[in-house]
Amino acid sequence: MRAIVVGAGIVGISLAFHLAKKGISTSVLDPNRPGGGASFSGFACLNIFGHKSDAYYELRLEALRYHRTLARSLDAEDLLHMCGTLRWSDGKDGRSALDREALRLRERGADCSPVPAEVSLEGLEPSLDLTSVSQRPILVSAEGWLDVVPYLGRLLAAAAATGKFSRIVAKAVDITILPQGVRVSTDEGELEADIVALAAGVACRRLAASLGGSLPVEEHPGVTIVSAPSRFTPRHIIYAPGIHFRADGGGRVLAALAEGHANRPSPSPEEAAEEAAKIMTRLARWMPGFEETPIEAVRIGVRPVPSDSYPIAGYLPGLDRVYAAVYHSGITLAPLLGRLCAEEISSAKTFAALDAYRPQRFATAARA
Repeated sequence: MRAIVVGAGIVGISLAFHLAKKGISTSVLDPNRPGGGASFSGFACLNIFGHKSDAYYELRLEALRYHRTLARSLDAEDLLHMCGTLRWSDGKDGRSALDREALRLRERGADCSPVPAEVSLEGLEPSLDLTSVSQRPILVSAEGWLDVVPYLGRLLAAAAATGKFSRIVAKAVDITILPQGVRVSTDEGELEADIVALAAGVACRRLAASLGGSLPVEEHPGVTIVSAPSRFTPRHIIYAPGIHFRADGGGRVLAALAEGHANRPSPSPEEAAEEAAKIMTRLARWMPGFEETPIEAVRIGVRPVPSDSYPIAGYLPGLDRVYAAVYHSGITLAPLLGRLCAEEISSAKTFAALDAYRPQRFATAARA
């Protein structure tokens, strides 16, 4: 079998790695460097908090377990930072929502509770001033973050070591179904394979449309900043009112505003600079003096978010040679779903854990 994976972010590379491990000749197609899109510009948090479906929670929990397994096999455990998250809210309603979610997770067996009164917040987070936090923050110890770029490097090296993997630097333009396979037309020529997997985020919408299909993937642009090295080094991932931030190695801090921006145009450089200034102002609330720290990088990225916020994993309706893999929370889900989707592509096996996330659900909803 020959497979083409369109998209070289963590979703596409994870899928290609697992396909290659199964002995399938796999090419990853992308005009940009690996991880140069949403994988690089996002927050890269590995989380289970705030997801209402029990089945989706279990999928995400299994994804965190598999992250550890895969990191060990890649000799990449140093890139997996399971430091836990701290969360708090300014308002009574916000805190009630946090408490309800923490209770739901505890009932499922997660270690997710308010920081005990006997634990000093100053000792827990010495870089932060938490004196204005009126209630004890919620600590979710199972969560963390991934150092994405070097992790992708190790995943690519492991894929190449199979002898079944290659990269093609080109943009997929459209897809044609052939009697015995598929043809992917690119801006550099044409490629043929037995199957194509769409893992290119928001571009999957256009590629599915070229086949007469529909993948309702929304564009959620956002801005993250990376500070210059400083004395401020949060020990946990912090979800504070209006802002989330974490350490990013070498004394740097990575941060973004908490509010989302669904289906708006990507910000201009000027708008991104204004948002970066707002991020620094909000950070200074919790780390007084941080506003004097220079910004090292301002990143503009677009997150691909399926319209119902759940993953898309499976063949397009009526097309058994075109597989779709589009996930919000791609950093959390990509390794596990890469393995499961590769198993489905390489065999007749299907996984019940993915049944709720098939592309067919959108066609069903349209007819309802």
